Amino acid sequence: MTSISNEKNDIETRPTSPPSPDPTQAPRINGSRWDQRYSQEAWSEIPDPELVDLAKPLKPGKALDLGCGTGRNALWLAGQGWSVTGVDSSYVGLSQAMARARRLSLSLELLHLDLTEYVPSIGQYQLAIIANLHFGEPMRTGLFEIAKSSLEIGGYLYFLGRHKDSVGHRGPSDPDLLFTEKELRDRLTGFEIVLISRADRNSSSERPAPTNVIGWAKRVG
Repeated sequence: MTSISNEKNDIETRPTSPPSPDPTQAPRINGSRWDQRYSQEAWSEIPDPELVDLAKPLKPGKALDLGCGTGRNALWLAGQGWSVTGVDSSYVGLSQAMARARRLSLSLELLHLDLTEYVPSIGQYQLAIIANLHFGEPMRTGLFEIAKSSLEIGGYLYFLGRHKDSVGHRGPSDPDLLFTEKELRDRLTGFEIVLISRADRNSSSERPAPTNVIGWAKRVG
């Protein structure tokens, strides 16, 4: 695990276990693939507008951004006074997030770690984010378990993922990696569902704009 702190202006590296050949183990995330993508493509610095609208009324506390990438949501939250921990398997993405945090004089805790290995602090966060993470099982279920366990009672979960109606549009092409409103609702056991909706995105490419599923839920158990 690598912990990156823009406050200390250093990078601390800790050894991590090698991938297990056991086929029953959860597949690891291809961090090198995302390193390449973040190195070669320009990524938006704009936070999710739905997250901005939903989180703005909340009192800032501790937030956990799973798969934070280059930090667009994490940095917006930090700018609102949140203490943010971001976790991602891409060192390049985290380095870009750290560089932006320095430019903006913001503080982030960034952990370079495969989400299949991440164990959060239990019940320590007031907000958890699962945005644009499209995995098969068992990681799909694992993400919601991580988010739920990290939240205190009364904490909020923000979710954004591609809708199954977006197959063939920009984004993942495997329908098994996409979501529906019903599936999201079924996964939010232990939560009071405040909002589940669809949101169309603008597309700058020739392919049709994708549709997302948005979720906002409060942990009650």
